[in-house]
Amino acid sequence: TGLVGLSCALWGAEVCLSDLPDVTALLHFNVALNRARGLTLDVQVIPHEWGTDLPPDLNKSLDVVVMADLVYDVEASRQLLVTLIALAAAHHQLQFVMAFRPRNLEDPEFFRELSKHFDLAPQRSSGVYG
Repeated sequence: TGLVGLSCALWGAEVCLSDLPDVTALLHFNVALNRARGLTLDVQVIPHEWGTDLPPDLNKSLDVVVMADLVYDVEASRQLLVTLIALAAAHHQLQFVMAFRPRNLEDPEFFRELSKHFDLAPQRSSGVYG
Protein backbone atom coordinates (compact mmCIF):
# COMPACT_ATOMS: atom_id res chain seq x y z
CA THR A 1 0.00 0.00 0.00
CA GLY A 2 1.39 3.36 -1.05
CA LEU A 3 4.01 1.98 -3.43
CA VAL A 4 3.43 4.53 -6.18
CA GLY A 5 3.40 7.48 -3.78
CA LEU A 6 6.48 6.24 -1.96
CA SER A 7 8.24 5.89 -5.31
CA CYS A 8 7.35 9.49 -6.15
CA ALA A 9 8.73 10.58 -2.77
CA LEU A 10 11.99 8.75 -3.50
CA TRP A 11 12.30 10.91 -6.62
CA GLY A 12 11.94 14.02 -4.46
CA ALA A 13 8.23 14.77 -4.65
CA GLU A 14 6.31 16.09 -1.66
CA VAL A 15 3.72 13.33 -1.30
CA CYS A 16 0.36 13.01 0.40
CA LEU A 17 -0.82 9.40 0.63
CA SER A 18 -4.49 8.87 1.33
CA ASP A 19 -6.62 5.81 1.86
CA LEU A 20 -9.52 4.61 3.94
CA PRO A 21 -9.11 5.29 7.66
CA ASP A 22 -8.69 1.58 8.45
CA VAL A 23 -5.84 1.29 5.90
CA THR A 24 -3.80 4.33 6.90
CA ALA A 25 -2.04 2.38 9.67
CA LEU A 26 -0.48 0.24 6.94
CA LEU A 27 0.52 3.36 5.01
CA HIS A 28 2.16 4.78 8.15
CA PHE A 29 3.97 1.46 8.65
CA ASN A 30 5.28 1.44 5.06
CA VAL A 31 6.48 5.04 5.34
CA ALA A 32 8.20 4.28 8.67
CA LEU A 33 9.78 1.12 7.24
CA ASN A 34 11.31 3.10 4.38
CA ARG A 35 12.50 5.86 6.71
CA ALA A 36 14.04 3.23 9.01
CA ARG A 37 16.15 2.13 6.05
CA GLY A 38 17.62 5.61 5.92
CA LEU A 39 15.44 7.00 3.13
CA THR A 40 14.48 10.66 3.30
CA LEU A 41 10.82 10.94 2.36
CA ASP A 42 8.57 14.00 2.37
CA VAL A 43 5.37 12.02 2.94
CA GLN A 44 2.15 12.78 4.78
CA VAL A 45 -0.58 10.18 5.35
CA ILE A 46 -4.18 11.38 5.38
CA PRO A 47 -7.24 9.20 5.93
CA HIS A 48 -10.02 9.89 3.45
CA GLU A 49 -13.09 8.03 2.28
CA TRP A 50 -14.00 8.88 -1.30
CA GLY A 51 -17.21 10.80 -1.73
CA THR A 52 -16.94 12.59 1.61
CA ASP A 53 -15.77 16.16 2.24
CA LEU A 54 -12.10 16.70 1.56
CA PRO A 55 -10.00 16.79 4.72
CA PRO A 56 -8.28 20.15 5.30
CA ASP A 57 -4.87 18.66 4.46
CA LEU A 58 -6.12 17.78 0.97
CA ASN A 59 -7.09 21.40 0.42
CA LYS A 60 -3.45 22.48 0.49
CA SER A 61 -1.60 23.11 -2.75
CA LEU A 62 -1.61 20.05 -5.00
CA ASP A 63 -0.03 19.80 -8.44
CA VAL A 64 -0.53 16.19 -9.48
CA VAL A 65 -2.67 13.33 -8.22
CA VAL A 66 -1.13 9.98 -9.10
CA MET A 67 -3.51 7.03 -8.84
CA ALA A 68 -2.79 3.36 -9.33
CA ASP A 69 -5.20 0.46 -9.36
CA LEU A 70 -8.14 2.38 -7.89
CA VAL A 71 -11.01 1.34 -10.17
CA TYR A 72 -11.96 -2.08 -8.84
CA ASP A 73 -15.42 -1.68 -7.31
CA VAL A 74 -18.38 -0.06 -9.05
CA GLU A 75 -19.74 1.86 -6.04
CA ALA A 76 -16.30 2.91 -4.87
CA SER A 77 -15.59 4.19 -8.38
CA ARG A 78 -18.66 6.45 -8.19
CA GLN A 79 -17.34 7.87 -4.93
CA LEU A 80 -13.87 8.26 -6.44
CA LEU A 81 -15.41 10.41 -9.17
CA VAL A 82 -17.04 12.65 -6.53
CA THR A 83 -13.66 13.10 -4.85
CA LEU A 84 -11.82 13.81 -8.12
CA ILE A 85 -14.37 16.49 -9.01
CA ALA A 86 -13.98 18.06 -5.55
CA LEU A 87 -10.18 18.03 -5.85
CA ALA A 88 -10.33 19.64 -9.29
CA ALA A 89 -12.68 22.34 -7.99
CA ALA A 90 -10.27 23.12 -5.14
CA HIS A 91 -7.14 23.03 -7.34
CA HIS A 92 -7.82 24.47 -10.80
CA GLN A 93 -4.44 23.54 -12.33
CA LEU A 94 -4.43 20.02 -10.91
CA GLN A 95 -3.33 17.17 -13.16
CA PHE A 96 -4.43 13.55 -12.71
CA VAL A 97 -2.45 10.48 -13.73
CA MET A 98 -4.11 7.09 -13.38
CA ALA A 99 -2.85 3.57 -13.99
CA PHE A 100 -5.77 1.27 -14.65
CA ARG A 101 -6.35 -2.41 -15.34
CA PRO A 102 -9.84 -3.47 -16.49
CA ARG A 103 -11.65 -5.72 -14.02
CA ASN A 104 -15.40 -5.18 -14.36
CA LEU A 105 -17.92 -4.87 -17.13
CA GLU A 106 -18.93 -1.53 -15.58
CA ASP A 107 -15.44 0.01 -15.85
CA PRO A 108 -16.19 1.82 -19.14
CA GLU A 109 -19.11 3.59 -17.42
CA PHE A 110 -16.70 5.10 -14.89
CA PHE A 111 -14.58 6.52 -17.70
CA ARG A 112 -17.65 7.81 -19.57
CA GLU A 113 -18.67 9.68 -16.41
CA LEU A 114 -15.10 10.85 -15.85
CA SER A 115 -14.95 12.22 -19.41
CA LYS A 116 -17.97 14.43 -18.68
CA HIS A 117 -15.84 16.35 -16.17
CA PHE A 118 -12.26 15.96 -17.42
CA ASP A 119 -10.29 15.85 -20.65
CA LEU A 120 -8.95 12.31 -20.87
CA ALA A 121 -5.80 11.32 -22.73
CA PRO A 122 -5.67 7.52 -22.52
CA GLN A 123 -2.33 5.86 -23.19
CA ARG A 124 -1.88 2.18 -23.87
CA SER A 125 0.57 0.37 -21.64
CA SER A 126 3.46 -1.51 -23.10
CA GLY A 127 3.88 -3.34 -19.79
CA VAL A 128 2.72 -6.63 -18.38
CA TYR A 129 -1.00 -5.90 -18.77
CA GLY A 130 -0.51 -4.02 -22.08
